[in-house]
Amino acid sequence: MIVSGTKGGRPRVVELDAATVIVEARGPLEEMAKALRKLPGVIDLAQTTLNDGIARMEIRAQPGQDPREGVARAIADHRWGLRRLDLRRRTLEDLFIDVVVQRGAPDTKSQTEGGARAAAAG
Repeated sequence: MIVSGTKGGRPRVVELDAATVIVEARGPLEEMAKALRKLPGVIDLAQTTLNDGIARMEIRAQPGQDPREGVARAIADHRWGLRRLDLRRRTLEDLFIDVVVQRGAPDTKSQTEGGARAAAAG
């Protein structure tokens, strides 16, 4: 866990050990997504359909959780064809990008207006 500045006067926490599980399987997308969302440790699930009836899901896991065994068991129990099961941990680069994006870009409008006022006064 990393504390990155504040948001609304409260420390903003960025989870370092949060993980994403990438799943590709052959089967009914909505049914698979519904079954995998119920697994312990799953926070969120994004789903897309690839070609040839393959579903791709990105499962965001709670920090410290690794739901891969549960995912594999659920897919096997339903007799869906598992093609990919990867764990992707956040890197320092991911954290850096999150911090920079959350802070946002500087307000260029106020900088431009200030520069225009200074030029008009000069």
